[in-house]
Amino acid sequence: MKKMLALLMVACFVWLVGCSEKDEVPKDDQKEKELSFTEKQKAVSTFINEDVYSIAEVQLKAFDSLQDVMDNGSYEYEEKKEKNIYNTIVNETIPAFEKAAELTKEIDVKIDELEIPRKFLLDSIDAYREGLELRAQSIEEDREDLRQTSEARFVEYAQLFKQYSESIKKVAEKYKVSYKPIDVMEDENLDKFKVKQNRIISFVNEDTERVAAYEKQANDFVESVSGDNFTDEQTEYEILVNKVIPAYKKALEEAKNINPIIDELKEPQEMLQQATETVLKSFQLKAESIEKHDQDLMKTSEDKHEQYLQELDAYHQKMKKIAEKFDVTYNPDSEGLKSSKKLP
Repeated sequence: MKKMLALLMVACFVWLVGCSEKDEVPKDDQKEKELSFTEKQKAVSTFINEDVYSIAEVQLKAFDSLQDVMDNGSYEYEEKKEKNIYNTIVNETIPAFEKAAELTKEIDVKIDELEIPRKFLLDSIDAYREGLELRAQSIEEDREDLRQTSEARFVEYAQLFKQYSESIKKVAEKYKVSYKPIDVMEDENLDKFKVKQNRIISFVNEDTERVAAYEKQANDFVESVSGDNFTDEQTEYEILVNKVIPAYKKALEEAKNINPIIDELKEPQEMLQQATETVLKSFQLKAESIEKHDQDLMKTSEDKHEQYLQELDAYHQKMKKIAEKFDVTYNPDSEGLKSSKKLP
């Protein structure tokens, strides 16, 4: 855990390369812009050398206290040691990561190219904080499953920080700022298979479940005006417009916000997003067909829903193969993302 946190100390070997007035400006930046090349170069250096460095200092100071407690071998009882670890995490380490997140949000990003690195950095901090929260909860409730989930968060942090390093390296190269990235996947203590396995588990159990929750909500609304529950088209139309479609829009937003992190999940994330867009469109078309009393639109909405079912089945098949490869149990019959759901 200490090694992962220490990865944030990325500013130790960073310096400006040729930032005088005589620097040759890349061709793409020769046109007059709001900030000169040298000013943008300075902004990148400040972000790496000052902003990120100050964030890392906040975290490392708190982590040193936690490490002292974890390494202390003088405790007579393991229970007492666990209690001290819990108290340190809750009272010192988590607040430090919360402060680090706030500092990251407050960074004055002067150029757009730094927004993506900052997002990856913030996401990595949040992942580590969530891991700490789960670790504390696992101690408080004496639950091994929560301990394992916390470890998954720590490896997710490592992946996100790798993405930060890669993204800031590109910006640094563009503006001639030397940056030494840290490839966490080359750490001999990290099992690449385990990292990917844990990411797939969290993708299935958490990321897609947020999508499924809204889909289930939408399905429940649909069933409330379908079959024996159908009363009239006006009521059905109002439920579709006011309940079903908004729920699917939220599902689509959740699908878009999923960060695959590992290459194996990039295609499934895109497939899930596409399927969610398709089912949303099918219900939008159905509402329009009711409003206009248009049977052709109704048929189009039904075809669109059939397309959704095919796309969803393809997604499940893809996920099943990935899960098998990484020894993960995959059950596609969740309450929300059911491949057998038909348009009423």
